[in-house]
Amino acid sequence: YKAVEEQKQDPQAENATLQGHLQQMSEDLETAMQDLIDQEMIRIERTPSWVEVEINADILFPSGSAEIEASAMTVLDRIAVILAERPYPIRIEGHTDTRPIKTSQFPSNWELSAARAARIVRLFEGHGIGSGRMVVAGLGENQPLSDNATEEGRNRNRRVALVILGAPRPKSRRGGKAAEEFGTLLGEAVEGLQAAAQLVGMHLVGGREHAF
Repeated sequence: YKAVEEQKQDPQAENATLQGHLQQMSEDLETAMQDLIDQEMIRIERTPSWVEVEINADILFPSGSAEIEASAMTVLDRIAVILAERPYPIRIEGHTDTRPIKTSQFPSNWELSAARAARIVRLFEGHGIGSGRMVVAGLGENQPLSDNATEEGRNRNRRVALVILGAPRPKSRRGGKAAEEFGTLLGEAVEGLQAAAQLVGMHLVGGREHAF
């Protein structure tokens, strides 16, 4: 009985440990990205439940493309190394401005945003981050942070967000309360994203409920 009791963790102590881990991860990311944070190309936000890394899409992708710029590889490599050391689920979100796109590859901003997010997932997989930890979400132009009427506002809205949830993903993917809760945290699926994700070989899609 004593052994069983010792294995049980006090919820407050467990939460304090989690907060310490999230803070350390946030600090590691800030240290690695400080030059781009100073240029306001990357923003990092931490709450008791998650850490978000917001990256301006203009430093990641050419206009209208989902191919990562060669100059952005170093940035994403640094982030991937830090995330690979932790077990937490990661939600990779693509966002665009309101300027329309209509090409054979990207009929709309839905497809472009999803393909960009999926491309980053592929890169992270190459760094050893398990695909089971990651979910792709293409939000298109639908969650702006600024006014799309100005160039500055559109620049802010073109972004990729990495939302790291402060809890390991449940092992079970079939039923069970833990799996259901995790699914709720990831939000409702967004229509039309599977076709875009498949352009880069992904089949995972998701919507966004930012507060997890």
